[in-house]
Amino acid sequence: MTIECAEQSPDWKENYVVHQEGHEIIGVLFIYNHDSKSDIKKTDIFKKINIDNLKIKKGQKLIVFGIEDIDYLKTVANDISSMKSNEIFHKFDDYSFHYPDLKLKRRHIDWPCAASIEYLTAPWMLMKYKNKSDISEYVVYYRERGDSVDEFVYLIDVLSAYQLIGVEKKITVRLYNCNPKAAIYFRKATEQYLQSWGMEDSKEKALKNITASSINEILTINFNQQEIGMGIRGWKDE
Repeated sequence: MTIECAEQSPDWKENYVVHQEGHEIIGVLFIYNHDSKSDIKKTDIFKKINIDNLKIKKGQKLIVFGIEDIDYLKTVANDISSMKSNEIFHKFDDYSFHYPDLKLKRRHIDWPCAASIEYLTAPWMLMKYKNKSDISEYVVYYRERGDSVDEFVYLIDVLSAYQLIGVEKKITVRLYNCNPKAAIYFRKATEQYLQSWGMEDSKEKALKNITASSINEILTINFNQQEIGMGIRGWKDE
């Protein structure tokens, strides 16, 4: 019903639609527990739901954000805020989510770009920023488990296909809630990739520009139980 209202509302279009042609309205459902103690995955919830009973018209899309998705996005937002406060960027807001042209039907605006709904729910997303020397660098927010070397060999291969690996291109992979050995697996993956790529100095230097580290400050959504319904909300660090 909300999707249909937005599609027909002239006020909604005037306030939120940038390009009148080619836009798409997607419904978003947030599932979370107020005290952050639930460990139920959204996939477990879907198993108990008869999709046919949902009143969604054919062609309409509904994106579901579970507890794990909300915690991930809050953590990413906090990580970017930390980069801002530590003056990593050339300017305070000199960053953009990055969509490599190789995989797109049409070219995205180079700078700045917001993260699309599909990007926010993807296994990883790529951010581009300008450092203090006004040189572009990249951050990969990675939310897969990171359980093997092969997993990261594949990631490096994708970055190579996007033509992001180079001597002058620095890439930092930020590991969200991954295997404790994920950074070790990533280092081994770069060594393995270099061997298959050819042991040349320029290629070795390019791969050394890709590093991986865990996001240490993981945030979870947590509402004060005494303030539920009072309109006051808070986030609590874990």
